[in-house]
Amino acid sequence: MQEDASAVLAAGGSGAFEGRRLLSGLDEQLTRYEICPATSGALPTVLLFLDSVGNRLFAAAA
Repeated sequence: MQEDASAVLAAGGSGAFEGRRLLSGLDEQLTRYEICPATSGALPTVLLFLDSVGNRLFAAAA
């Protein structure tokens, strides 16, 4: 998800055609995994949670 979100930003964000296309794909992926952000605040919350989990796993492995 982080890579996909970064790709959206690198493509100009939701204000650019390619960014909107990538964001739409990210939304479809989230829906497929039943991560359905009901509000604009839900997506950043999910991304921050997943990022923190990844950081904790990385720190535990070190």
